[in-house]
Amino acid sequence: MAGDVIRIEKELQLLKTIILSIAQAKDFHEALDICLRQICEITGWSYGEVWLLSQDNKTIYISNIYYGKHDELKEFYDESRQMIFTRETGLPGLVWKSGQPVWVKELSSDSRFIRAPLALQFNLKSALGIPIIVDNETVSVLVFFMFDADKDDVVVDLLLTIVAELGLFFKRWYLDERLRKVNRALRVLSDSNQAIIRATDELQLFNSICKIAVDSGGYRMALVAFAEHDEHKSIKIVAYAGFNKDYIEQLKLTWADTGVEGGISSRVIRTGKPFLVTNISNDPVFSQWREAAIHAGYGSAISFPLIINDNVIGVFNMYASEPDAFDTGEEKLLEELANDLAFGILSLRKAGENKRLQAQLFQAQKMEAIGQVASGIAHDFNNMLTAVIGYANILYGKLKENEPLKYNVEQILTASEKAAGLVQNLLTFGRKQDTGLTLLDLNKTIMNISGLLQKLLGDLVVYKTGLTSGQISIMGNKTHLEQVLMNLAGNANDAMPGGGILTISTDTIDIDEQFIKAHGYGRIGRFAAISVQDTGSGMNTMTIEKIYEPFFTTKPVGKGTGLGLSVVYGIVKQHKGYIDVTSAFGKGTTFNIYLPLV
Repeated sequence: MAGDVIRIEKELQLLKTIILSIAQAKDFHEALDICLRQICEITGWSYGEVWLLSQDNKTIYISNIYYGKHDELKEFYDESRQMIFTRETGLPGLVWKSGQPVWVKELSSDSRFIRAPLALQFNLKSALGIPIIVDNETVSVLVFFMFDADKDDVVVDLLLTIVAELGLFFKRWYLDERLRKVNRALRVLSDSNQAIIRATDELQLFNSICKIAVDSGGYRMALVAFAEHDEHKSIKIVAYAGFNKDYIEQLKLTWADTGVEGGISSRVIRTGKPFLVTNISNDPVFSQWREAAIHAGYGSAISFPLIINDNVIGVFNMYASEPDAFDTGEEKLLEELANDLAFGILSLRKAGENKRLQAQLFQAQKMEAIGQVASGIAHDFNNMLTAVIGYANILYGKLKENEPLKYNVEQILTASEKAAGLVQNLLTFGRKQDTGLTLLDLNKTIMNISGLLQKLLGDLVVYKTGLTSGQISIMGNKTHLEQVLMNLAGNANDAMPGGGILTISTDTIDIDEQFIKAHGYGRIGRFAAISVQDTGSGMNTMTIEKIYEPFFTTKPVGKGTGLGLSVVYGIVKQHKGYIDVTSAFGKGTTFNIYLPLV
């Protein structure tokens, strides 16, 4: 009995020591590294490794190592880092598949251990693999090596118990790591969209995007490169930012299919598809530049094609310090950024063709708002939740099964998990998705927002509706269409400071060749027509020609951003519709919107 008490005290003391140490870590990888070092120092074991699962969940690769004062083991690491294991292969693969610890007491006599001959060269006699479990899934494997094959079973059992208890604590770091990645991609996407909107030339745009990726996103390096059509099919780097000068200067890239690995940029230009390198230290794509890349501090990289009119004109590459740095959600956001950048290039090259730009304006507004919420709440709130859950777990472990307080601690942990889920939902909510069109009754949509529009208008403005009878069915995004009506009503209200009438009406029309010829736009078919008419001051011809341009406004400084009608234009185009305006100075303004009928 006394032995059990002593054992429990040792477990709690060691658990507390490790938790207090990794509480200072800034991310999941650093937390694992600190845990690895703590265990090696406490047990006196010679060498330790952290193995992580690849994003596609097909392989496991080495991430962090610790060999203390045994400098001769660096060579063992250099050989090991070239290896990638699948499930069931090698000690990390065995632990990954089973989700259970594996202790190889005699490396020389265990055929499952692929690295046994290499380990024996360095007098490493035994090894222990331990899984890090989060939500019943193995997310990492810790591997330890010893010079002494006769390790005390009690020490091993104690360590296994402690690491199992750390699973709940590591869950906070694991989730926070995912939140951090999505959050940094959101920041980069939002800031980059603003840069795309403001850009006046390509080189300025490329330099801004790369700088944002490094400064706002914390990525190690970013670059933009173009596919040249010379005899060598060269790849020309036109802009870059980050820790890269020596690395960039030695790159001689080509997108010609030479039959050998030509790097990520070459592959992406030829295929037109994104390409991810999860671990630069062992991926053959980086064979020509591996040592230089590792020296520059790159652990993983991802490349996206820049596509205009179905042609790949170049690539946008991102490099991160840690291996396997880009998760699925982050990849989608960065791919979206690459697409936005390509359209930004198209807009700059074709002056006046800014159909894509309006959608980017709306997206930038939404992303900026979400980014502010994420940066202001998620980081600090998750730090607080980490402390709450960590100490609650310690308290939970000290309580006996029948103690009343144990239920209260369980409620603390449950509530904390729900709070963490809310934070993650908040971060992912702003992620740009497809337009999300659903079947809507246009008249019903307008009636539902009429109360809000009435409150928006001044007391001197009379609000009226003239909705056609029956149901008008369209495929639309309710939130976006409400934004259109809000923006138009707000502009109408500003145009009627002395009072007036705002009328929103609906109808259905047939767009035919005669309509297209008269208006200069459209396609043949049945459309819903929305008319937003005011009796305000109206606009002259020069103003009408520029109203959809970003940042154009006739309002005094500080009274408007000039983005309202740009957003309206973009939303209408997302709905495959059309918009025009008729106005005369002093005679009011009418906006007509045409959306396809179901």
